[in-house]
Amino acid sequence: MIIGVHYEKRKDIVNKYGNKATFHFMVIVGKRCINGEEYYRFYDPGRGEASYGANELNLLKIDRIRGMIYNFYKDDKIIYTITEVRKNK
Repeated sequence: MIIGVHYEKRKDIVNKYGNKATFHFMVIVGKRCINGEEYYRFYDPGRGEASYGANELNLLKIDRIRGMIYNFYKDDKIIYTITEVRKNK
C-alpha cells in the first residue's frame, strides 16, 4: 500500500499531487506489535541508501486513541504523519 506523509520540516513545499499535506510517499510492507503497541512497517524508496529505506526500524505507530498513524523517522527527530492512502493498482 502506498502512503503519503507529512512532516513539519517541509512546511514550505507545494507539491504537484493535489494533496497539499503530502510531502513524501512511502510503501507499507507489514504490521508489527511491540510491547502491546501496533506499528506499520514501511519502505522509503526516496531514501538515499537502501539500508535506510528498508530498515527494520522504519515503523509508524497506530495510535487509535488520537486517531493518527505517525512516528519519528530515523535520526531526523521529525514526526512523520500519514496524510493519505493510495490504492495499489
